[in-house]
Amino acid sequence: MRLGGPLSLLAQVNFAEMPDLADFPTTGLLAFYVDYFDDLTGLDFDNQTKQNGFRVLYFETMDAVSYSEEEQDAFFETMNGEFYPVVRGVYRLRGEMTKQVILEESYDFERAYGGTFYDVTDKWTNEDSKKFDRLYELVSSSNQLGGTPFFTQIDPRIGKETAHHDTLLFQLDSGDEIMWGDMGVGNFFIHREDLKQRDFTNVMYNWDCY
Repeated sequence: MRLGGPLSLLAQVNFAEMPDLADFPTTGLLAFYVDYFDDLTGLDFDNQTKQNGFRVLYFETMDAVSYSEEEQDAFFETMNGEFYPVVRGVYRLRGEMTKQVILEESYDFERAYGGTFYDVTDKWTNEDSKKFDRLYELVSSSNQLGGTPFFTQIDPRIGKETAHHDTLLFQLDSGDEIMWGDMGVGNFFIHREDLKQRDFTNVMYNWDCY
């Protein structure tokens, strides 16, 4: 619960139903909550790791008693103001292993290729715009655990010599009944060692849109 009001469930991942990913849990439930009463959906640009407008909680087992639907609804009965849901409805996440190409201006690209996105791709394409366009057609965005993140704007980790949050924990993309602003995308980042230790207290939350 944020200061003064409840958070809403954005998504939850049951790892027993997901493919095995290196360093990710293989059991348990990972839940993501955000503030739907905030027009920035709980994002704090001054401190993107402050879990006030968002929370990430890991449950090693699902034995604990949960709030009933009525009890959860009661948290929201006294809330006033605009409600900005990202997900409209209830949907099931299905996991499958896929391959990605790192072709996004991001911290991951600079770490993989040792240079900035445009410097490296200019060398690859000899600054030929048609070749660049064909190359960029390989870029994809999806709902995912791990892998390469997608941004409609800029990776907030760029410019930091040693970005602490080096791993994409979870990404939720817009589409159908899921919408971040104007066709945006939401990302949660974590340090690889924290992920190995199942420590989700220092997660970086970001979303952007066109």
